[in-house]
Amino acid sequence: MVRVRPHPFYRQEGDLLVVEVPVAMEAAALGTEIEIPLLDERVRMKIPPGTQPGSVFRIRGKGLPQPSGARGDAHVRVQVEIPRPCSDEAREALARLGTLLGDEAYPQQRAFREALNGRSGTTG
Repeated sequence: MVRVRPHPFYRQEGDLLVVEVPVAMEAAALGTEIEIPLLDERVRMKIPPGTQPGSVFRIRGKGLPQPSGARGDAHVRVQVEIPRPCSDEAREALARLGTLLGDEAYPQQRAFREALNGRSGTTG
């Protein structure tokens, strides 16, 4: 039996190599280019503006070796890292940003709130 030790950012899911990549909140919102460490090389990948937590991007042929000799795919799962502001100035800046963006920047949150309001107190 072969046992694979857990790794901080690699995981095997079936034939896939899954790479968990932390991306700063502002980089996910604005878009960025990041370097992805794969098993035997590093590749650069663009993260599009508005990337949400848990978004998955496929890199073809850069995953785990297959019995056929081919390489499987790698999936890059984005973990958006939310800042932990440590200064009053940073907290104020985040509050201003939230006000500036408004509900339009958060369609899922708005839809959730509207669905709750539409239920008008019913349960179940």
